[in-house]
Amino acid sequence: MLHVRRHQVAIASRERHRARRCWGVCASPFNHIVVSDLHLGGGGHATELTQFLAWYAAHPADERPWRLVVAGDGIDFLHAGLADEEHTEERAIATLEAIVQDNRTTFAALAAFVADGNELVFVGGNHDAELHWDGVQARLRGLLSALFVERLSGRTADLAMVRGFEARVRFCRWFFLEPGALYVEHGHQYDELCSFENILYPVGPDERIETPLSHVTLRKFNELVHRMDLAKAEYWGLGDYVRWAVSLPRRPLMRCLFTYVTSPRWLFGLEQRMVRPKGEIGRIVRDRVRAIEATFGLEEATLARLDANRKAPAGRRWTSGLAMLFYDQLLLFGLCLTLLTGCLVTPLSSLWRGALGVGLLVATFFLSRYFAKKRDVEANDKLIAGAEAVAKVVDVPYVVFGHTHIPLVRDASKSTKYVNTGSWTYEEGRTHFVVTAEQAALVRWAGTGRPVVFQSVDQSSPSLAGSTSSINASACAGLSPSAMTSSLPDPSSGPTL
Repeated sequence: MLHVRRHQVAIASRERHRARRCWGVCASPFNHIVVSDLHLGGGGHATELTQFLAWYAAHPADERPWRLVVAGDGIDFLHAGLADEEHTEERAIATLEAIVQDNRTTFAALAAFVADGNELVFVGGNHDAELHWDGVQARLRGLLSALFVERLSGRTADLAMVRGFEARVRFCRWFFLEPGALYVEHGHQYDELCSFENILYPVGPDERIETPLSHVTLRKFNELVHRMDLAKAEYWGLGDYVRWAVSLPRRPLMRCLFTYVTSPRWLFGLEQRMVRPKGEIGRIVRDRVRAIEATFGLEEATLARLDANRKAPAGRRWTSGLAMLFYDQLLLFGLCLTLLTGCLVTPLSSLWRGALGVGLLVATFFLSRYFAKKRDVEANDKLIAGAEAVAKVVDVPYVVFGHTHIPLVRDASKSTKYVNTGSWTYEEGRTHFVVTAEQAALVRWAGTGRPVVFQSVDQSSPSLAGSTSSINASACAGLSPSAMTSSLPDPSSGPTL
């Protein structure tokens, strides 16, 4: 009994410590919603997002407005521009305008959300790395501002109103930090297939957006991706891809084979394109590092430690691309077949030929298993390791990523939870992370006109199953009857990161 009591006291002490770390002494004017992977322009659920924004705008928690942090891949420049070459700044602005026009209702809802006194923060992801350009940021602010003015329905918007609106639309090229409370990053930098050489300036020597290995592969096979379930394909092996390819009609199959056979050439071209003298971008990166230091109060050494956790882009080595496309296994099977054929024609006894054949098959099996394990394209474990690394550098109770499209809550350290916000690209998704003065919870917009708790982040269990009780308007402030007190410290507005 005494042991149980001590355990309860330890848990209560840890929760009080987390509350002090999270809310501090200074009150913040905002509660937080973190959402990621909306993929506007690439198939996100725009209708549900409009309802989601309207509901939260109408239900402020504890009379404080919301700060909506879009943790990367909010706008899908990649899929919207698959048919073209990689974006330049000018081309990215044109793509942005087309996406806003095609999703006008959703962007009008974002503008209305900000107009109600809430704040909107875009964190860069791998599908919207184009937001790093100042011109693209300015154009998005301008488009949202125009929708805000249009919403006034004839009332005059003075300059102060417009500037106040635009000041509540912010951009973070790398991460968003609420000191002592919340660290938000997209997470692609921990996945070498999607990471950039320099997240603060993800541009190649031709002044086009840098292309990670997964992006260039997607571009090359873009005529076929609509025939493939990309979420499931991440877990496919060589046999799964072969079965999928032979199921294609004849013409797409021929294009697929041609693209595949020529892949060593364009993979080598990607490796060459990533070579860029550091001196060209040094000044820009230094300025952006100083802006991060000023905004979040971090030292340069801390930023260097965070950056050291990222994975180097796989595109640096064209052999990584060949492994991703199963060339290593195909070469292994080809070698095995050649050696087996050699065994059949050798002047050895049948017993020796049989033994050599069995040995080759066994060796090929285990080498194939080794290559398959080494291929490692699944991102979930990589981001868990990334969150654990961030928790060692930044003292916050919550480290929040997106990227994997898999909603998840688990411990990153003894005092830090890792939260993945999932995605809005499929019907069972639409999860988001909500932090108020009462509690933090992973929440799902269930299409019932209000959110439901998917999992309380303060639960000790890291399982995906959680409470599914509805959140009504009166309970919105806490999402449940419990627990944490006071308010979030608000970092002063600083330069765009």
